Parts: sequence; C-alpha cells; structure tokens
Amino acid sequence: MKTKLIILVATLLATLTAVAQSATEKAFAEALAAKSHTIESISCRFEQSRSMQILASEVKKEGTFNYLRPECIRLVFDDGDYILMTDSQFRISSAGVEQAVRIQANPMLKELKRILSACMTGDVSALAAGFAPTISDEGATYRVELKPTRGRMSARMHAIVMLFDKASMSLSMLRMEEASGDSTTYRFYDKKFNCEVAADLFN
Repeated sequence: MKTKLIILVATLLATLTAVAQSATEKAFAEALAAKSHTIESISCRFEQSRSMQILASEVKKEGTFNYLRPECIRLVFDDGDYILMTDSQFRISSAGVEQAVRIQANPMLKELKRILSACMTGDVSALAAGFAPTISDEGATYRVELKPTRGRMSARMHAIVMLFDKASMSLSMLRMEEASGDSTTYRFYDKKFNCEVAADLFN
C-alpha cells in the first residue's frame, strides 16, 4: 500500500510539473510573439565573452548591435571587427580581413543567425527547431535552454542558454556552450526599440 502511495504521489508531482512547464512555455511563446510583432528595429550595446578551456581568463569584446526586420542583423565590435547577417549574405571582418562565409560551413554561426532572427521575429517554433527546449520563469526574466537533438549539432554543441527580459521580451543574454567545454556569451544592454536604423548598414 505504501509503495502504491509513493508511486501515486510521484506521478501526481510529475504531472503537476509538466502542467506548470507547459503553462510557462505557453506564456513565454504568447508574450514573445506579442512583443516581437511590434518591433521593427533594435539598436543596443553588447558584450561578447569567449571562454576557452586552454585560456585562464575570458576574452571580452564590446560593440553595437543593430537589427532591422525581417532578417537584418549586424554586430560591430569597437575594434572594427563585425558580423553581418541577412537573408542573402553572411559576412565577417576580423583584424581588417573581410570574408563571406558559407552558413552551412559554420554550424555555430548558422545557429547564431537562426536563433537571433527567431528571437527578434517571435517565431518560437523556429527558435526550438532541432532542439529540446526547457523554459523557466525566473521572475523578471524567462530562461530558455535549448539542447540539440540532431547528431551533428549535438556532437559540437552542448546547449544554448538565453535570458529574455519580461518587460520587453527582448533577448538580454545568449550563451552558446560547446561540447568541448568552450563557450561564447553575448549580453545585450542599453536597448532602443523602433529607432532609426539605416538600411545601408546591411549592404
């Protein structure tokens, strides 16, 4: 009898957890879609932190992030390096050397573009495509953790973790955790929404 009671309680707790999780996922999806629908452009500052197993300390860089609907994303570092992503091109400049990158040849950048675009447009289904999502309510923020379910991606990436500010449903932090133990974190701050962002920035 005692064993059956324990099983019943465990089942009930699991069910309540699943219901709470699905309610949180629904609330997140609805809030993200509603807020993102009103956003045409974003301009903000960002910090990139690169943590590598072979280095004792993080490598940090700062810069400016620009977004223009539907899929124009530009990260310009203060040292002149940049990453430019649109629906038709993907360009990187590092140490003054510019190169066009085939998205399929760089899984990390491919996922970065897809996730940033999905975050800005509020497309939750695209955000979670190929991943097992876990969404939790942390008071002032939503925490989203994506674990890859595809063989090739899971071999290279452990997880992607994001924090969304509830007030604006904008992305505040994105961390890409590689299977090797290395990680890259982006933090976004001083955000301006629906501000003037020149289209020629993405040419």
